[in-house]
Amino acid sequence: MQYRHAPAANHAALDAVLVSAPGRPTLPVRLTVELAGRARERLGPGPVTVWDPCCGAGVSLAVLGLLCPGIAVLAGTDADPAPLGLARRNLGLLAPGGLDDRASTLDGLAARHGKESYAVAAAAARATIPASRPEWRVGVADAGDPEAVRTRSAASSRTWCWRTCRTGDRPRGRGSRGPVPHRRPGSSSRSPSPCMPRRWSSPSGAGGRCRCPRACVRSNGSGPGTGPPCSSGPVTCTPDRDIPGQCGTAAPPGSSA
Repeated sequence: MQYRHAPAANHAALDAVLVSAPGRPTLPVRLTVELAGRARERLGPGPVTVWDPCCGAGVSLAVLGLLCPGIAVLAGTDADPAPLGLARRNLGLLAPGGLDDRASTLDGLAARHGKESYAVAAAAARATIPASRPEWRVGVADAGDPEAVRTRSAASSRTWCWRTCRTGDRPRGRGSRGPVPHRRPGSSSRSPSPCMPRRWSSPSGAGGRCRCPRACVRSNGSGPGTGPPCSSGPVTCTPDRDIPGQCGTAAPPGSSA
C-alpha cells in the first residue's frame, strides 16, 4: 500500500508511552494515521469526531489525538468494561500535563527496574506535542444497541466510523465485533460517513472483501452489499440506504436506519 498521509517514522517509543495490558497486541501506528488521513480526505476541511465502537484500551483513539490535527471529539465505546480504565488513561495523555505525568511514571519505572527502554519512552513522552486537544469520552455500550450508543457517545455530524474486520473473520460477521450503526449516534443526518475496514482472509488463505455489518453502497452509489476490496480504501456507508438484514445481520432493535 502506498502511504500518502503518514510519512515513515519510528513509532516504537510512542508505543511504549501508551498504556496497555500484558498480552494485548501493539497498534500499527503508521497504518492508523494513514487510514485516518484517507477518511479525512473524503470528509473535507473542518473539525471532526472519531468514534471507535470497539475501543478496547483506546490506543487507536489516543494515537489519532496525538498525531492527527483537527479532531474535535474522540468517543470510545466497548461492550467489555474491563479495558476502559486503560482507555481513560491513554486518552488522558491528551490533556495538558498528561504526557508529563506519564513521563514521570516511566522515569520511576526506569529507576526501579534499571531498564533503558523506560527512560527512552519517558523522553518520547516529554518530546511529544499532541496534534489535537479534543474532548473525549468512553463508556460501556454494545455497538449493536443504538440506544446505548446514543446515550454514551454524542458525536458531531462529521464522524469517522472506525470499524474493523479482523483477519480470519467470515464476511457475514461470524466471530466479528458485531453490527455497527453507520450514522452518528443520536443523529438523523443522512450524510455518508467513511468506514475503514481491514482485510479478512478465508480459511484457504485467499483474500476477500470486508462486508459491512449492514447495508452499504460503494462510493459510486452502485448498490448495497459488500464494499470494494479493502486495499482500495474506505467504503462509504449511507444511513438512508441501510437495509436491515442486507449483509447477513439484522438491524438492531429500535433502529430507525
